[in-house]
Amino acid sequence: MAVTNNVALQFDGQNDKLASEAGLAMGFANLWTISFWIKPTLYVPQAAQDSHHVLFHLKGATHRGEILIWGSKLEGAAQEEEIHIELYDSLGKRLRVTRFNKVQKRNEWRQFSCTWDGTNLIAYDQGLLVTDHVTSVSSNGSMNEPTGGRSLRVGGLIEDTQPSLAAWSGIIGHIGIWDTDLGPDQIGTIISGGFNSDLLTSSGLYTSNANLQHYWKPGDDFPNVGFDYAGNINLASGTNATATGINNVVTDQP
Repeated sequence: MAVTNNVALQFDGQNDKLASEAGLAMGFANLWTISFWIKPTLYVPQAAQDSHHVLFHLKGATHRGEILIWGSKLEGAAQEEEIHIELYDSLGKRLRVTRFNKVQKRNEWRQFSCTWDGTNLIAYDQGLLVTDHVTSVSSNGSMNEPTGGRSLRVGGLIEDTQPSLAAWSGIIGHIGIWDTDLGPDQIGTIISGGFNSDLLTSSGLYTSNANLQHYWKPGDDFPNVGFDYAGNINLASGTNATATGINNVVTDQP
């Protein structure tokens, strides 16, 4: 898969989003890895009663099997930020809420990955295990695919995020979702390839290409910017991420 333009998607944290339709089977549930290339560019705090900017939101009916990932400014830090991850089990009960500290840096490309091995929520920043984290909710349960499927949104707003610090805007590159828990060796291979990595093909220590369920790869020329190269998700624009607006496609890469 040739990368010709090294483009990415820029979200302003207000109205831009990359979204799937509701009611689709995502192909991953109680064992998964989510990987982002992200570059925060602006922090816009919101009042507690407002909608909030999020990185990633996978939602089933009544929170069943839900994954919510959002970024916020780390209090007392000028450039470093934190990422919060909320998980809900198959019954819609809060399964885990963890804040991973100092994992974003303003105006710098970094690769963030999180895995759920059925019991533990683990995160990697630039391929290194994030040890600075705080878990506020921890319970037992599973994240099976809910009846009725789920919908998926990257960027944009969500109304039911409680913390007033929840905010994220910036540039997003490749997004990969696997139905297995990738370890640091495979993640390191992905990082070393940057935007030139083809997650559909095994390379070096990366051998989980067959487990790749969804791959949003804004790294090609039109009409393939943001195209979902695996699975059956239909994006908001039908085929690609230009639903966010042509001005949101920017030439940038890690």
